[in-house]
Amino acid sequence: MDNLIMSNTISFRQKIEFYCVNCDCSSPLEVASTKFSDYTYQCSCCQKVYREVDGIPCFLSSKDETSEIFQKYFDNYSKIASDDIVEDIMPVTYKNIQADKLIKYCGAKIQQNILDIGSGKGFFLKRISHNQKLGIDISLEYLKVLRNQGVECALVNAESLPFKKCFDVIVLNDILEHVFNPEKVLQQVFKALKDEGIAVIRVPYKEDISIYLPENGCKYEFVHLRTFDKSNLTQLVQNSGLKLNKIHYDGFAWSRLRRNINNPLVRWAIKKIDEYVNREIYIKGRNIIDIDAGFNQLPNYLGCIFFEPIECVAIAQKTK
Repeated sequence: MDNLIMSNTISFRQKIEFYCVNCDCSSPLEVASTKFSDYTYQCSCCQKVYREVDGIPCFLSSKDETSEIFQKYFDNYSKIASDDIVEDIMPVTYKNIQADKLIKYCGAKIQQNILDIGSGKGFFLKRISHNQKLGIDISLEYLKVLRNQGVECALVNAESLPFKKCFDVIVLNDILEHVFNPEKVLQQVFKALKDEGIAVIRVPYKEDISIYLPENGCKYEFVHLRTFDKSNLTQLVQNSGLKLNKIHYDGFAWSRLRRNINNPLVRWAIKKIDEYVNREIYIKGRNIIDIDAGFNQLPNYLGCIFFEPIECVAIAQKTK
């Protein structure tokens, strides 16, 4: 394989063994160089060929490539990504703060091999200083952003990962609410993790998903297909074979203040928070996004006293 590499520098992606998502072949994909110095991957069992697009390898099964519903899903997320690149759909401040928290959840393993599933514009990956990291997404538009940032990436369906025992950490940041089959995704995560590797799984917490209905103004399909609480997230993790180590709650916003709480001291503090926000907005002219950014920097335990958290995060491990 080494004699096929056109550069003296071997990238992290070139060190990874990719496996066929089209069949159950136990052998890694074979790699060959093309006349454009790109890579072509081929399965020795079913002969399926995986090619690069704009220098980004694409690992989709024949079933996905011929599925009308998958093509519709694929096109939808291409549209979302294109719009998000032009104008941020979610506040950048929120994404940055949440990415910093993901780093902390990873602990010491952040220094090892990292896979970011649904990497988007790379808020998480660009915070990791080493190069033993890979971003995957279903959107080629997002992946081009990563590529231009110098981050290794690949186009992959999260329900069919081309990896086996490859990563020490796999991050799924707001992904399971989007996919058709979250159970299958976590089974694939289990397969891709090394023994004792961890998965950091962030999902919306008790979200009202009716806001994503077209009659309520959502212009995209397949946005949030489900929401989560501690019970169904725990069950989902355990069904995959992963061991649940901890659940964190994070993401805080003024709109989710616990206004019906009984504790008189907390109720007094919440009243003061309301007064503060109204003063900042209506007297000082501040944006609620900037105010919420301050709330999001609260320690999780303190934020959860005053706010219903926006998200919950499962830390799960593949044990021997």
